[in-house]
Amino acid sequence: MKSSATLNVSHLPSVAFGSRDPLWWGVMGFILIEVTILAIGIVSYFYLRTLAPLWPPPPTALPALLLPTVNMLLMLVSVVPMYWVDRAARRKVRLKYK
Repeated sequence: MKSSATLNVSHLPSVAFGSRDPLWWGVMGFILIEVTILAIGIVSYFYLRTLAPLWPPPPTALPALLLPTVNMLLMLVSVVPMYWVDRAARRKVRLKYK
């Protein structure tokens, strides 16, 4: 059954930038969660370090740092395209795909 009182949303914009976009709020929530987890990890590290008389504790071997370093470099390189996208969004430039 079709209703005679339909909601016309054709006048609304099809895109939104900044805090008007729900995706922006989702990303901000994700960043907040990640910062919280990182802070908890740092606090836990220093708490455990104060409990141990010798750091690192004797049965623990030092970790291999090659893989984490490569991972961090990849993460830092991935910031560049996101910076370009942010600049384009602030200028309100939309890419047109064929």
